[in-house]
Amino acid sequence: MLRHPLTCLAAIPLSLLFSLGILLASLEADPVPPLIIHAAGRVDGISGTNSLEALEETYAAGGRAIEIDFDWTSDGELVCIHDFTDRFTPLLHGEPCTLEEFLNIRYLNRYTPMTARDLLDWLSRHTDVILITDFKSGNVDGLETLAWMAQDYPNLQSRIYPQIYHQEEYWPVRGLGYRNIIYTLYAEHYDIRRDAAGITAFAQSHPLAAVTVPMAIVDQQGQSYVDTINEADIPLYIHTVNGIQDIRKYQAMGIYGVYTDYPR
Repeated sequence: MLRHPLTCLAAIPLSLLFSLGILLASLEADPVPPLIIHAAGRVDGISGTNSLEALEETYAAGGRAIEIDFDWTSDGELVCIHDFTDRFTPLLHGEPCTLEEFLNIRYLNRYTPMTARDLLDWLSRHTDVILITDFKSGNVDGLETLAWMAQDYPNLQSRIYPQIYHQEEYWPVRGLGYRNIIYTLYAEHYDIRRDAAGITAFAQSHPLAAVTVPMAIVDQQGQSYVDTINEADIPLYIHTVNGIQDIRKYQAMGIYGVYTDYPR
């Protein structure tokens, strides 16, 4: 999504202008709903499981833009998990397990963990859902793996909205065929996170589906920070917001959307 039209077009041949117009249109991102459901959403009041049951509950409640956490098992398989700590099962101890061990886990003895392939199978049956990725390590490699897997499902890659964590990831991820890239700043250096003008300049020169910033940064930097980033005409999101009054407060500031644990 480019905010400023190109200038000095009179000297450019019409054939080149036509080709350039097609290129720019192909770079523009698609809209994202204002609510992005964090880590597959809550199930039975529990957040962060990235489980099949959470995904089903979120979908039943109307969630259609769903963020999932990804990481790698010790034998190099891609799975849906925030971390390998023991907060949901004593079978994990802080280090990646094997795929076989992962498949034998039940979070809190009742919730089903998913591999990346399980998730893509689910997405192929729920064609109105978009996936927002959150890789805890190996982002570009993981997105390459997802793109390779998605070849088995017609048009599925277009519904995967990858998050990038550093500006230098933009073109490698774009080169993998992803159209709708979200620039999320939680892993950036603090000086980059708080630099609204720099974020705006990047968004204006790199078509994005959204920019996402931590809630604490918005609270620290205030209204002028939001106003500056909004000059890029790119939807601005914050994470993670669960109180309805907080959501209304940030919307009043001009923030387009939030990541939340609740699908309603």
